[in-house]
Amino acid sequence: MRFKRGMTLFEAFLVFIVIGIIAVVTLITLKPWERQYYKMYSRVYESVNTALYNYIADRGEFPRTVNELCGAFATYMNTVNDISECSVNNLGSNPVDADFTEASSLTLSNGVKLWFGGRNAYNCPDDNSKSCEYLTYSGVNYFFVYADLNGDLNPNTIVYQFNKLSDRVPMAVTDKYVTVPLSYPKLDTRYLRTTVVYPPQSEDDEESTSEPMPFYKAQRLAFGFGNIETPSNPLTYVIKDDKDFDWNIGSNFAIDFNNSNIQALTNTITPAEIDSRCSLTSGYYSGATEPICRVEINEYN
Repeated sequence: MRFKRGMTLFEAFLVFIVIGIIAVVTLITLKPWERQYYKMYSRVYESVNTALYNYIADRGEFPRTVNELCGAFATYMNTVNDISECSVNNLGSNPVDADFTEASSLTLSNGVKLWFGGRNAYNCPDDNSKSCEYLTYSGVNYFFVYADLNGDLNPNTIVYQFNKLSDRVPMAVTDKYVTVPLSYPKLDTRYLRTTVVYPPQSEDDEESTSEPMPFYKAQRLAFGFGNIETPSNPLTYVIKDDKDFDWNIGSNFAIDFNNSNIQALTNTITPAEIDSRCSLTSGYYSGATEPICRVEINEYN
């Protein structure tokens, strides 16, 4: 009678080591959490945008302080915080210097954390008896919102690396009922995907859409903004220049164009000019005074 030889303890140990190595390599290669960034960013963006719209529609005014902004989100979003708990830190407009670990946050029911940034309190332009903390640029009042897409999970950083996504991302909420993606989510489709919606080109035509693309590229195709290196508005882009920093307008969100990887990325996504179907000077909509194309953020799927 022959007996089958079983595995020795050493052989079993080797098998576990091999399985562990394969698991680690798989996690590094597939980056399962980063594959969820698009869904989470889209959910947070839409929730923030909707909550802000509802707050302004109900109250008839834009939040004046970060605590009012926190209260707006606690009221109109699904959070674990009660509105009475909205006493949060103002992180300002410089996420590099901000200490997220010490600052209180608003936590959504899905674990996403939100922090808020604006200016130091000053007398409101329309009512000197009240205190305001929103930033102002070119007639737009806005706050910065910093969202940690995976809550307490690592890496817990707002610093973007080309081959590693940061889980903390900034956006701006404005008094124009618009939430604006900021910094790398505008460039990286792993965070955000958008399409240009083209109007009918004739009476018998229908709307059409472009292929999914980065938010930044869609903006340029639809509206023909200037070169990426020239705008100083934090709601678009600014160049990082240590000699000419204006912290009040959010220069800290600048892209470092000395990074060859970022240069290559922006070169590939920057269209040479506005899409002809969006032009106000030729074609079916020649002479129009308002933009005829629009940019839509793709819903998560």
